[in-house]
Amino acid sequence: DTIAVVETKCYRGAIYGDETSNQWTVAYNPRRKEKMYNPLRQNATHVNAVRAIAGPEASVTGFVVMAGRAKFPKGMPSGLHSLQAFQAIARNAGKKRPDARTLAAWENVKNHVSGGSRASLKRDHKETLAASAARRSGKATGATSKRSGRKEPSF
Repeated sequence: DTIAVVETKCYRGAIYGDETSNQWTVAYNPRRKEKMYNPLRQNATHVNAVRAIAGPEASVTGFVVMAGRAKFPKGMPSGLHSLQAFQAIARNAGKKRPDARTLAAWENVKNHVSGGSRASLKRDHKETLAASAARRSGKATGATSKRSGRKEPSF
């Protein structure tokens, strides 16, 4: 039983990047390329944010789903799922009822989201992103949620 954090991306063209790269390159054609933040890293940050809200006992799993027609000339990085593969995962997961621990964690998430204004949720999200970036760079952080006044756990 787990809370799923699903990141969906819909691109076309060729995507170059791997699990450890900070940035990936999307090549729409030979003349048009752009950088994108590694969606695996983006999803990991979102998983950490949900885990901080859901509680330390919660199981939170991230999924990155590529829903577009993009190709990975050097191979699809580990941790990405095609839309068809994710549909199979979701169908299988939907066959069983979540346990009490997962339901309680989900209630924590719902209460957190419903208890705040859009502005305060956005501010909390930015604080979580900043704390995550500080952890990745090796800087200590003691982020305190402005809305709740609680010390947010570090990962």
